[in-house]
Amino acid sequence: MSAGEWFGATVVEPADENETASILRSANDTGQAVIPAGGGTKLDWGNPPRKADILLSVRRMNRVIEHAWADLTVTVEAGCTIAELQRTLAEHGQRLAVDPLWPERATVGGILATNDSGALRLAFGALRDLIIGVTAPESGFRAHAWLAGEELLDGSFQEITRHRPPGIK
Repeated sequence: MSAGEWFGATVVEPADENETASILRSANDTGQAVIPAGGGTKLDWGNPPRKADILLSVRRMNRVIEHAWADLTVTVEAGCTIAELQRTLAEHGQRLAVDPLWPERATVGGILATNDSGALRLAFGALRDLIIGVTAPESGFRAHAWLAGEELLDGSFQEITRHRPPGIK
């Protein structure tokens, strides 16, 4: 059963920030409820939504945008899987210190939304502790974690920039 069938929602898969913003504006204007989804690995966690008109899948927004390996930063789209991000980082002897369930399907945006960082969070912190910026598609808003705190993690994500603290290989 697909996530759309589960919730009875229309599944949309925007390709970029502009399409995402357009979908969200239209849903807002018509009073439709939007459920964001990454790899769909944790859609049944927590309480079910009271209303679900649109399931906004970030499956097509799955690129590693930039890996500035010497600066220890990487920027990815929200639909990038943890496994793909780990492969990219490994090319330069780096890794993301999280071990969520189902890394081949779990996305960075989904891990942020569910806070499923795995047991490694005990040693290195949760994924949200490693984030230095996000872009929210609703407004094109770009925030830096040190300015906005956890408030920037409420809503849906478009782009995530992560910093690897020194000493973590």
